[in-house]
Amino acid sequence: MSTTEFSRLFELERVRRKPIKDKLTATQTECAELANRFSIISVESIEADIIFEEEAPHWFRLQGRLTAKVVQRCIRTLEPLSESIDEPIDLRITDDPEFKRRGQSDEDGLELSSGDDYEYVGEDSVDVGELLTQLLSTAMEPYPRKDEKDLPEFAGVEVVWNSDDKPSTDQDVRTLPFAGLADLLAGKDDNS
Repeated sequence: MSTTEFSRLFELERVRRKPIKDKLTATQTECAELANRFSIISVESIEADIIFEEEAPHWFRLQGRLTAKVVQRCIRTLEPLSESIDEPIDLRITDDPEFKRRGQSDEDGLELSSGDDYEYVGEDSVDVGELLTQLLSTAMEPYPRKDEKDLPEFAGVEVVWNSDDKPSTDQDVRTLPFAGLADLLAGKDDNS
């Protein structure tokens, strides 16, 4: 198994013998590598308190809580935005070679529902760090935006900058195509 940015391998045989309760914390280097992987400004921290145990033959359960702090760019202003993530962890993991052939099954006495998250591993160990990384990637805001009240007010006017990065003449200021739509819908017309 190749190592990932935040790799934490757990041998399934060890989990079979005794449930594992652990706190996983990413190093600064791992956080920087995760930020690069996600193409965001930074991952300030990522931690997880986990309980990893076998709940039936060939079936394991990873539960706990993932917390992280990330910094992404606002999709409107490109300014840095901080986000705190606090997500529950509840994953089922199986090393049963018949699982893929059978599909979702309750032959081992487990209640399997379509809402459960499953992970099949065909090896003797599980990279819990990679599972947490994937959970973090789905928990992050996909389109981070500043609050409307924090955005600058241009009222439908777009400022076009010249090559000197300074506002030019009034000819370089254009009205956005839908700037007057609200007035039109309200029955107002600039031509009247």
